[in-house]
Amino acid sequence: MTPYVAAALVLVSIALGWAVGLALHRWFLGPRMDSEDGDVGFTDAVAFVGGAFGIILGLLLVFAVQHFADTREVARQEAASSVALFNAVSPFPETERNDIRRSLICYMRAVTVDDWPAARALDLTGSENVATWSARIQRGVDDVTMDTEIQKSTHYFLVDHSLQLDADRTLRLQLALPEIPLAIWFVIFVCAFSFIALMTLHVGSRRRLRLVTNLVSTGVLVAIVASLASLDEPYSGATATVTPVALESALLALQDSFPHEDWSPCPVLAPTVIDS
Repeated sequence: MTPYVAAALVLVSIALGWAVGLALHRWFLGPRMDSEDGDVGFTDAVAFVGGAFGIILGLLLVFAVQHFADTREVARQEAASSVALFNAVSPFPETERNDIRRSLICYMRAVTVDDWPAARALDLTGSENVATWSARIQRGVDDVTMDTEIQKSTHYFLVDHSLQLDADRTLRLQLALPEIPLAIWFVIFVCAFSFIALMTLHVGSRRRLRLVTNLVSTGVLVAIVASLASLDEPYSGATATVTPVALESALLALQDSFPHEDWSPCPVLAPTVIDS
């Protein structure tokens, strides 16, 4: 659920709750609520609903922040695995080394250009162009020469880094999926409706207090729900977004450290078709 849709739905829930609270006070419970002890029980109801709602939102925010942090961390790990693989091919013959490094450079570029839009569209298969460059890297790793002891001992780490790179990409794409199900969003909107309705009924005929209380509550709820939705979609959130800055920084660092490698524009090996 996008932050804009979540904010719109919570505003609708608040408006309905406000209208229902006013209607109940005006036509059913008004005289009793305005009496000296008419609000007995309503204070406890507001406290219970508000407390439960606060706990739910607090826990969901913790989970959403953790989801966002995990996504950002795996993006950084993918960049680290790419750099490690780039350095691990040093002991191998120049032709093989240059071929793997060139494929890795194009892989990293393709991830930033093609894989991120696929993640934003919740396409768990990712970009076909990235997958083709990844397969080319794997073929290069499988075909390296192992004549010397250094090459034999380094081959293990080379394979390990290539497998880790594949695992990082797979996990990064999977983390694009929102983790808050529709049932939980339904609970959030019902709680917002109930809380505002009870608050409106509890405040009663004190119009200024009712206006200030409901407007402040509305602002807080919209901010929390919109942030929750944004964190739950880490690649397309409006206020919090995971970007390929780690891979871009790694590419710049590698280009600065290895200026003699082939840094020319990369060809597109396979057209990217995003399945939304």
